[in-house]
Amino acid sequence: MKKAYLLLISGLFTTALFIWFSCNPFQSINDQTNSSNLFDVMDSTNSVKASGGPIAYASLNGGTTGGAGGRVVTVSTGAQLAAEVKGVTPVIIYVNGTITLANTSPENVLYVKEVSNISIIGQNADLNGIGFKVKDSSNIIFQNLKIHHTENSENGDGIEIDGSNNVWVDHCEFYNISPSIEPDKDRFDGLVDVKNASEYVEISWNYFHDHWKGSLVGHSDSQTGDTAIKVSYHHNYFKNINSRGPLVRFGKVHMFNNYLVDVHETATNSRNGAVVRVDNQVYENCGSGETDPDTGYANGPIGYFYSDYGTGYWDVNGVQYINCLGSQPTTDTASFTPPYSFTLDPTANVKSMVMAGAGLQ
Repeated sequence: MKKAYLLLISGLFTTALFIWFSCNPFQSINDQTNSSNLFDVMDSTNSVKASGGPIAYASLNGGTTGGAGGRVVTVSTGAQLAAEVKGVTPVIIYVNGTITLANTSPENVLYVKEVSNISIIGQNADLNGIGFKVKDSSNIIFQNLKIHHTENSENGDGIEIDGSNNVWVDHCEFYNISPSIEPDKDRFDGLVDVKNASEYVEISWNYFHDHWKGSLVGHSDSQTGDTAIKVSYHHNYFKNINSRGPLVRFGKVHMFNNYLVDVHETATNSRNGAVVRVDNQVYENCGSGETDPDTGYANGPIGYFYSDYGTGYWDVNGVQYINCLGSQPTTDTASFTPPYSFTLDPTANVKSMVMAGAGLQ
């Protein structure tokens, strides 16, 4: 009897140990990031959960996973952030607190330069007065960051992507000062700019507002190498900007399910041979209607504006114009099929969906 009782106890204990170790109670956050999709995992405070992985250009060329599978750190100053970017990768860097020029000194921009496999994810992060410059880097993710008033940052941009590939900017907020208040259009530069043959860039679910020059694709009118540029914009919310939603030179851009409202002069500006495909997108109160003396187009939601270096092209599908002025094309001047599969949300749902979901999480 005693032997049977001991065997029963031993069996129950063994079963309990098996269940306990199957649950892996010692699994660290580093182990969690080894998931094939980092963005299905909550952060250590359960405060940030991304919208899944990239679904457009950043899903190509091997994909964009950032620091998945690497070390995990939390920083609260710009100097700490800069040091971790230069450290061992892959790395997931959580940013908690206010990042300024003062606490980043001696640098006056946050360089992500000649590195790869990095995720920079905000936890109540406020980048006040300083932005990022991504230079010659790959597999970089920015998420849940508020970036604003970057006048004295070295590049003047919120995020500048220069000569880099597989960069995903998701669920961030970018702003400076309303164009109706700020008279100097050059006081700040772009909110997110993509240049110098950057490829496989995806800009998704961001809130861009209160600014003169929203987003630029293509470095300059003479940078013909920018024909290599490949960028996707989807589910972004552009509000109260003067222009550049975005301005595109040379490259290929796919825009889908974005909502642009109160763009005062020109919104999507395709020139220098660029090709922009626009799917199920909503433009509201966009365009001044004034005739551009350089191109002859009336300033509006989609067109070729302010350049004498040659028109760009557009492929428009399911686009809605609400109370807009100026150029509002409903026919195509080019045909462009993005090299990835995508599912469109209905145009009728875009405004409410984007207003509810874009920006910080």
